[in-house]
Parts: sequence; C-alpha cells; structure tokens
Amino acid sequence: MAEAAVNLSPNVATQRMLRHRSAVMTLARMRAKKSILLALRAQGLKPQHFSAREIAVLTEYYLNQHRAELVGEAAELIATWPELARWRCAEEAVVPAWRKTVPPSCGD
Repeated sequence: MAEAAVNLSPNVATQRMLRHRSAVMTLARMRAKKSILLALRAQGLKPQHFSAREIAVLTEYYLNQHRAELVGEAAELIATWPELARWRCAEEAVVPAWRKTVPPSCGD
C-alpha cells in the first residue's frame, strides 16, 4: 500500500496558515473583551449599560495596547490545547509518537 505524501500543497498550507492566524486573533480578541468587561465591573460599572459598539471600541483599544501578550497567549493555547488542534499550522500539527521515533538504522 502506498503511503500518503506528507508534504502539503502550497494552497492547503496557505489555507491552514490563514485559519491559524484567524483563530489566534479570535482568541486574542475574546480575551481582550473579557479583560474589558472585568475592568468595567471592577470600576463598579455594569457592562449591560454600554452599547456593543462602545465595548467593541474599548476591546480594540485594549487589543492594540496588549497585542503581543494576547497573541502569544492565544498561540500557546492553540498549540497546547487538544480541542484546538484543528487550527494549528501544519508545522505545529500533532505528530503521532510512532512517527517521531526514527529507527537506529535510518538515522545513521
């Protein structure tokens, strides 16, 4: 039986990379919004008294101020959380343990 090729076509690799980037930014934006809502509550304000647009503006501002931290946390979450494996880049994809081991005769 012939084994499937491991290399991805450039189109599939590009699609995976774009899907990964979108997932990272979505998680970063969700974390930024959560931080904004917590900050509003900490000030004694109720988030339901703000319009969705006001919260979105505050979220974008927070995201721009803390982009490196939020994106790093989101990328780490995608790389480590099994349920998010489908959004990993091709080079970050989980490789089965049996594929990681190289027989001694092949490594020489």
